[in-house]
Formats: sequence, structure tokens, C-alpha cells
Amino acid sequence: MNELISVVLNALPAMLQGAQFTVLFTVASLFFGFILALLVAALRLTRSKIVNALARGYVSAIRGTPLLVQIYLIYFGLPSLGIALEPIPAGILALSLNVGAYLSESPAAWECLGAKH
Repeated sequence: MNELISVVLNALPAMLQGAQFTVLFTVASLFFGFILALLVAALRLTRSKIVNALARGYVSAIRGTPLLVQIYLIYFGLPSLGIALEPIPAGILALSLNVGAYLSESPAAWECLGAKH
């Protein structure tokens, strides 16, 4: 039993740091994702067929690919285009893009804009 307590106590700093990163990723991606969701929902309300199609295409592409693939594309694919991101900003960007696509389809985003879905 003492060995188990020792292992837990030794792992506690790493677990607390992981919890801090989890809160950071959650808060940041929800904040930016909600802003993006409102923007995408607003774009889908425009009369321009091109803008509407681009917004629908973004949502369809994000919702149609696994989140892990999106993370890989942002972290490993963007550097081939000359855009290199550190791990934390890349993770927040990937999660925000994902959250933005899913939330843009929610009734709450449409209600914020005063429109019917």
C-alpha cells in the first residue's frame, strides 16, 4: 500500500500539470470555437451562394474528418506550407476549428443571430 501511495505522490505534479493544460485547451478552444461558430452561422445566412457554399464546405470538411486527422494536418501539414506552430497553439487551433464547425450547426448559434435554422 505504501508503494502505491508513493507512486501516486510521485506522479501528482505531472498529473496536475496535465490538468492545467486540459483546462487551458478547453477554455481557449471553446472561446475561439464559439466565435468561429457565430461567424460561420452568420456566413450561412448570407444571400451569396458562394459564401454560403464555403461555410457549408468548411462545416462538412471538419465534421467529415476525424479530429486526430485535423490535429495531424495542422501540426505536421502546415509546416510544409511554411506555417509552423508550437504544439499548444496548434492544438488550440485544431480544437477551435473543430468546435466552431460543430457549434455552428447548433440551434444556440442560430438563436444568437436571431435566425431560424
